[in-house]
Amino acid sequence: MFYLHAVPGRLKIKGEEFKKRANLKEKLRSELNIFDGIKDIEYNPNTGSIIIWYDQKALSATTILEHLERVGFLNQKNLLSHEDYLIHTSLNFGKRIGKMLADSLAEPLLGGSSLVFLFKLI
Repeated sequence: MFYLHAVPGRLKIKGEEFKKRANLKEKLRSELNIFDGIKDIEYNPNTGSIIIWYDQKALSATTILEHLERVGFLNQKNLLSHEDYLIHTSLNFGKRIGKMLADSLAEPLLGGSSLVFLFKLI
């Protein structure tokens, strides 16, 4: 799954698939070198975040994304918009918090019985 945020002249793509990939920035620059209008590419291997700065008069985000899909960098079907990413992240965060609360209550409520083990498996 990829997170996408686009404003004119700036395209940010973030995904687990981009984390700690050797030479990703150079490969990306090589692929996008065919276009006039690419100003800069930033890559953070720790977060899996790529930011592509481009001249919006010479190039569009759609053109860049379609090209990246053609060369195998991403699948647009797996792109989340900024709003969808926030919803997805919030839901996952809520699930983790709920699980932590349930786990912390299991021991006191079930008193060390074998039911605690079963409860934690759920």
